[in-house]
Amino acid sequence: MHKSIALIKRKPGMSRAEFRDYYETHHAPLGQRHFNFARYVRNYPKVSEDAPEPPYDVIVEFWFEDEAAFTRAMAFNLSPEARLFREDEARFMDTQFITGFTVEECETPAPSAP
Repeated sequence: MHKSIALIKRKPGMSRAEFRDYYETHHAPLGQRHFNFARYVRNYPKVSEDAPEPPYDVIVEFWFEDEAAFTRAMAFNLSPEARLFREDEARFMDTQFITGFTVEECETPAPSAP
């Protein structure tokens, strides 16, 4: 598997609820149709009233079956056909604060029961 992560902030003037609703009902299905992720997870920080504002509104995890699938997705992402994603992102994301990177996942197994 190949994994990437993106940190995304909502567009100014948009509430957390509006951001999450748009992402889940419109953008996520659009992405899955065009990128065919092996797994696609959105992590929304839980924010309490007495906590500081987090720097991002969602941490997104994208899994691809292999390096070739990731390469195809990135090629599509840079193509003129992907314009619809840039336009959609501009509707609800503060695009100047999108940070993305490929990661190497290291997992520590849970301890065995005695």
